[in-house]
Amino acid sequence: MELACCRRMSLTCSSISPSSAQPGDSVPILQCSLCRFVLRLIAPALLSACVGGGECNHGEVRCDANTARTCVSSETQTVWQTEDCGKKACVVAKEAAGTTVAFCALSADPDPRCSEADIPNCAGNALVECTAGYATSTQSCEAGCLALDAYPDRCAGVTALDPQRCGPDGYVCAMARSSLYDDATLGSGLTPSGVCSEGTMPSTPGYVIYSQRCEDGSIVARTRCAQSCGLLDDCSTICQ
Repeated sequence: MELACCRRMSLTCSSISPSSAQPGDSVPILQCSLCRFVLRLIAPALLSACVGGGECNHGEVRCDANTARTCVSSETQTVWQTEDCGKKACVVAKEAAGTTVAFCALSADPDPRCSEADIPNCAGNALVECTAGYATSTQSCEAGCLALDAYPDRCAGVTALDPQRCGPDGYVCAMARSSLYDDATLGSGLTPSGVCSEGTMPSTPGYVIYSQRCEDGSIVARTRCAQSCGLLDDCSTICQ
C-alpha cells in the first residue's frame, strides 16, 4: 500500500514541470522536489520490505531431510548455508554456550565419549571431535592421546600453540573461569641465575585452578587442583 502511494506521489510530482509551471506555481514545484527527495530516501527500505530481506531469519537452524541448514548474513541478504550429511546424521542441538546449531554427527544420539561437550576428547588412543555432546569425527593417535582437563585434548606429538597459557617451557599454575581463554597464570619464576621462586595460586570464587606443563609453546599436561596450585623450588608445580 505504501509503495502504491509513493507511485501516485511520483506521478503527481512528475506531472508538474518547469515548462508547464505558471506564475505563482513555486509552491507545487517545491513540493515536487521534496517528494523526489523523500522517495530516494525510502525506496531502498520499501524494496527490502517487498523482497522479505532474504531466504531466512539470521541464526535460524534446521535439518531438511539429512541436510544441516544454518541461516547466515551475506552482504545484501540472509541465505541458507547448507551441509549434506551423507552417511552421517543431521542433528539440531544446543551448545554449552547456549547457541543452537545444526550439524552432521556420527550418530543421531549423544556420544558418551564427549564428556566435555564442545571440545575434542580422548577415548583411548582415539581423538573424538565433539559438538554439543555429539561425536562429529574420530581419528587414531599413533603416539597416544593427551587428555587435558577442561581444555581440547589432542594427539601426542601434535603442536597446539597457545601463547596465552604457555610462555617459556616448563610448569605453570593456571586459573580459568568459564572461557577456555580466560586464564591468569603463575609461571616458573626463573631468575637470571636459574633459581626458581616459590609461590602459590590460591583458589578464587568462580575460577578453577590447574597445574600444567608446557613444551614448545603447547600444553602437554594439565591437572585440576581442588584447592590451590603451588610452585616448588625445583620449578615444577603441584596441586595442594
